Amino acid sequence: MTTSTPDETDSDIHMDSYINLQGQHEQSSLQIKSYRLQYMFIFIFLVIVVYLTVRAFTNPFPFFTEYLILIAAIVTILYHGSKRFI
Repeated sequence: MTTSTPDETDSDIHMDSYINLQGQHEQSSLQIKSYRLQYMFIFIFLVIVVYLTVRAFTNPFPFFTEYLILIAAIVTILYHGSKRFI
């Protein structure tokens, strides 16, 4: 039967803590990148919705395709907004 010295146990605990800390850092870095990507897409959709809304109200003969894109963008923003905050 081998017994471990207190120094070995301490170093194991510190090594486990260090590995845990590295994992948390990698996870938080990935989460930050994910949030940035989500906000970038939301911003792009918002710009598209604003552009199409202004164009739909200023153009006397809007095209059906523009309406479809506008509706799809609005539905996507509402879906992600409700999923995020509700």
